[in-house]
Amino acid sequence: MASLTKSAIALALACLTLLPFVPMGEAPMAPGSTSIVLPARLPMAADMRAAVWVGDAAYVFGGWQNDQIPLDTIVRFQPGPTGGTVTGVPARLPVATAYAAAVWTGTYVYLFGGIGGTGTEIIRFDPATNAVGLLSSRLPSPIALASAVWTGSEAYILGGASGATAAGPASMQIVRFDPVTEVATVVPTALLVPFAYGAAFWDGSAAYTLGGALAPNGGAGHAAIQRFDPVQQAVTFAGDLPSGNVAHSAVWDGSLAYVLGGYGADSAGIVSFDPASGLTVLTGMRLPMAMWDTAAVTNGCEIFVFNGSGAVVGGTEIVRVGLCPVPPPPPPPPPVPPVLAMAVETRTTTCLAAVLRFQDASVPAGAFDSWAWDFGDGNQGWGSPVDHEYRSPGIFVVTVTASASDGLHSVTREVSVALGDPCPPSIDPFVPVYLREGDVVRFCGVGHAGMAGNLSYSITGLPPGAVVEEGGRCFSWTANTPGFMPCIRFEVAEDVPGIRTQFASTCLALRVFPFAENAPDSDQDGVADMVDNCPAVANHGQDDRSGDGVGDACQILPSALPSSGMTTDLPQDSNDSDQDGVADAPDNCPAVPNHKQGDLDGDALGDLCDIDVDGDGIMDAHDDCPETFDPRQSCSRLAPAPVTAARPTAPAVRDTANSSDGPAFVWTGLGFALVLGLAVIGYGLLRRS
Repeated sequence: MASLTKSAIALALACLTLLPFVPMGEAPMAPGSTSIVLPARLPMAADMRAAVWVGDAAYVFGGWQNDQIPLDTIVRFQPGPTGGTVTGVPARLPVATAYAAAVWTGTYVYLFGGIGGTGTEIIRFDPATNAVGLLSSRLPSPIALASAVWTGSEAYILGGASGATAAGPASMQIVRFDPVTEVATVVPTALLVPFAYGAAFWDGSAAYTLGGALAPNGGAGHAAIQRFDPVQQAVTFAGDLPSGNVAHSAVWDGSLAYVLGGYGADSAGIVSFDPASGLTVLTGMRLPMAMWDTAAVTNGCEIFVFNGSGAVVGGTEIVRVGLCPVPPPPPPPPPVPPVLAMAVETRTTTCLAAVLRFQDASVPAGAFDSWAWDFGDGNQGWGSPVDHEYRSPGIFVVTVTASASDGLHSVTREVSVALGDPCPPSIDPFVPVYLREGDVVRFCGVGHAGMAGNLSYSITGLPPGAVVEEGGRCFSWTANTPGFMPCIRFEVAEDVPGIRTQFASTCLALRVFPFAENAPDSDQDGVADMVDNCPAVANHGQDDRSGDGVGDACQILPSALPSSGMTTDLPQDSNDSDQDGVADAPDNCPAVPNHKQGDLDGDALGDLCDIDVDGDGIMDAHDDCPETFDPRQSCSRLAPAPVTAARPTAPAVRDTANSSDGPAFVWTGLGFALVLGLAVIGYGLLRRS
């Protein structure tokens, strides 16, 4: 800067000697105060911006880029939890400007003078609509580097550099601006010391100027604090800054003014000034960097400083300085004793049992480390979660006792247990039974309770002459009616108190063959060929586990059969046991060669293995037309020669009442076990011979 004139320096020193002595000191900022650079940045590097606080955001106007280019930009900064956001306002200033003074009236922002135009411009900006315009009225004279304050009804522009250039002399002029008429006029009262390139604030009753330059380019700044009372139209000295300072910014938080940075002894310092006491204090808080040519605003609890020059000429940084005390964290709440609770979930239900899952549902979770359960049915469990099976329905009082750091806790609750639908009873099935006319048999149903209830029996579809026994569980009968009875139904009913009666049933199928005396019995097993399910192999028991009508003895490989003209030298693992060119799986007579697969009655049993080729229910040995379906035997063919052997003196008797395998049969006397659908291999061999 150029040096001051001797007369100007003498005047400044003479004025400063008249100021009262105010003790200086250092004091910390409010507890918890912070000074940090925010993540948000201004969009363009510049200095000497103007800024105001409007509601909940700051507006930053113009600026001086590269110390030579004024800007016409308007930027909005919205503070936020993560630092805030910066957005550009679409509107532009009608005149690019820097070093302008600005005030917010509650309705409009007014910018006064500055470098870039004539220095007399007054610009009006509406933040609600982003409308901006140049007033037709002007300042009384060109002004730059001035400071402005808003009193609540009018604005005052204090000092500045005359001629609207940074090199103009500092002014002592005070200009009043009326927002109603939007006219600016010079007031009669003047400042005591020339003031430019400084900062000013309004405390509710008076305007204060803080330091500044006697001439903007004329040397170091001064430290004088001047007070202007618009009502009295009086200017007085109110104190001193710790040192001469220029190019700083200042804000008023309602009780103290804060002077931030500046081109002086401490460009990163923060000084507080109390208008009530006149005390100026160096605070313990500092800016994070040397800063001058800045603009600053406050919302009462925070100061936001928009960088100008300092470490970098024309910065973009936004610095936040905290004013309000940060409240200490609240004391931790007293420990809350854990509250034990149980959760119950039904896992599975059947007619006999229900499985429930019990687990800890305490607050806070994880407070307990061991659990003992009483399930209310005489059983206990441990741990969480734990599953328990109830064998009966009802209401059970369940108690859990758990251990925590403060001791044992217990909680009890009633648990309702419901089982699934009642289990129905069951009854053992019967296999088809084949009788010879005259056999005496007894059949009994074997039932099982599903819910441990009382069982009762009934039988329907009985043949004539059958005698019901044991309350409907059994019947006895002399097989005196040849023919087929597909279903003699045995039914069991279970009665459980409180549950509807449930039923189960099964069918007994009987086929009665006519009696034939002196019938052939090729394998000498006591079962006549005409009813033997394996007439070529002795099998008195007539076992047929597959129920396909072919005795188990005839389903063994041919090497196990007696020689009777049948090929027996086939390998054990052959897939065509009878070597007839048809694989065993599809062969309808796998033990007898029959490559044509003849099956007259279509019963899937080849004719060479079928004892009733025509399927009329008359065995071929007694059928007068064995290849013609003729159940009435009216065929014109001659019937076989009568058998003259005497009838056995005592018919066979079957009894199933005491069988350990359910409704099976034990033959007594001379009776035969007969099986329907016999696939008789031996009989086929006899016919071939």
